[in-house]
Amino acid sequence: MSAAQQKLAEKAYPYFFFSTILYVLYRNWMMLMEPVLSKTLSYAFRDDDFFSFTSGHIRRGLIGELLYKLQRNDINSIIAFTVLLLVSFLLIYGKLFFRIIQSLPLAERYLLLLTPFVLNMGIDRELFTLLPLVWYFYRKQTDLFFYLIIAIILFVHEIALLFYLPFILALFLKSSPIKGLNKTIAIGSLISALAILFGIKEQITNILEISFWPAQGVPGLTETYLYTFGGMPVSKLLRNHGSILLLNIETLYALPGILLFMAYSFSCLNRNKWLPYTTAFYLGVNALFFIMTIDYGRYFYHLFFLYLFLQSSGLAEKAEVTLQHLAQSIVGKWMHLLPQINFQRYHIWILIFFINAPIGYWVKDTELSPRWLQEIQLLINQFAN
Repeated sequence: MSAAQQKLAEKAYPYFFFSTILYVLYRNWMMLMEPVLSKTLSYAFRDDDFFSFTSGHIRRGLIGELLYKLQRNDINSIIAFTVLLLVSFLLIYGKLFFRIIQSLPLAERYLLLLTPFVLNMGIDRELFTLLPLVWYFYRKQTDLFFYLIIAIILFVHEIALLFYLPFILALFLKSSPIKGLNKTIAIGSLISALAILFGIKEQITNILEISFWPAQGVPGLTETYLYTFGGMPVSKLLRNHGSILLLNIETLYALPGILLFMAYSFSCLNRNKWLPYTTAFYLGVNALFFIMTIDYGRYFYHLFFLYLFLQSSGLAEKAEVTLQHLAQSIVGKWMHLLPQINFQRYHIWILIFFINAPIGYWVKDTELSPRWLQEIQLLINQFAN
């Protein structure tokens, strides 16, 4: 590419980027809002968004509780939640993600627009587990509010504990990022949240699902698939999902895309410096997360943002210091066995293969067609109807 062509491509990129983001917003709007606007109070997001403290759910109960409080006060909570999701996505991806990827080569930035990192499978509650990173983007420090946000989002999705565990553990070191009363408040808030989340046995009544929500036009929640997991111990959930992964041919279809996702994401995580402890930790978290949810495809965009932000912000190196300090005496002698995950010279090829890999919302929905082709088929079907 000549210098003039390079300059033209650089100038054109923001237009391509924001056009793609606006398309994804439009597509998510149609998916989430069309059923709402065509019925009294229908919904298109996940059933477990209705889990609530009032109905006895503790794990992931915050979103449903907010939906209930808004609806009880004559606010269409489903529309409000959907708008909040889309505005949050526009902020996180339209601004933060755009700024972060500017450090990547231009060819990679263009290819990213065709990957599930941007052409995502849909957005939902997992987006809010990125809020501590949004706070850090503006404040540039892991301060008290950074930790208070973590304590709150634990009730959005418990996996946030593992996403931010290195930074939580840093509070207990002499080099803690905050001191004095702020440190005490941060530790107290996190311990209290964890005690509630994992120490209190859920007494699930589903009272709202049985009486309140049907009267609002949302019937049959307790009969949906996700409600079979309400209150299920994590160990049983892992066994259940493990059997699904092992006994379905779709797992083999999904495997290339998952491996390519991890190769590119973790290569980006180590773009400036090899971080063996951080890499090993998040590889384990990623594997556990996919087993816990088996909704692998819809999390690609969310997890990639996490790893890319950790690298670009310097938080990955902070995590490395903490994890090495705590784990070196235990696993240090084996860390040299972990191969360096840094494939920058192959990034273009990895992205090309990833763009064309089979993908699905979750394992049993994995299609042999790539994400970009699914988008074209979606548009054809939409305009045909």
